[in-house]
Amino acid sequence: VRGLLYAMNVLAPRLIQLPLRTEPDDVFEASGWVEDVDVAHWFPHGARYTRVVKMPGACRKLSNQFTVVTAKDQRRCALNFCVLRRFGRFVRGNVLVIRHRSRLPELATNMSSCEKQFVDVIVDE
Repeated sequence: VRGLLYAMNVLAPRLIQLPLRTEPDDVFEASGWVEDVDVAHWFPHGARYTRVVKMPGACRKLSNQFTVVTAKDQRRCALNFCVLRRFGRFVRGNVLVIRHRSRLPELATNMSSCEKQFVDVIVDE
């Protein structure tokens, strides 16, 4: 599963391959549960998950929902220069966005590069 990472020490977000905790006989590149995405590497002090089901200010639901993962204890994290540079917001810790499947929203799926600007709007809110 690929997600979009706004890392603390980079200038622009990047699509990264996210590790999944799955069964050994799962199909290669199969989608896993959102909860099975292993985010401990980017959030060593715990993570907070926020589900986005519609665009900010809109009433229609998104066909593909997203989960925004942030640091649980932001006081222990450094300032995120990627978010500061792009949106002028002070956020501490990494920000990771995971895309959900449209038909089975509890499952994560790959995010494409053409969705980066769309996700920027979600993270900016």
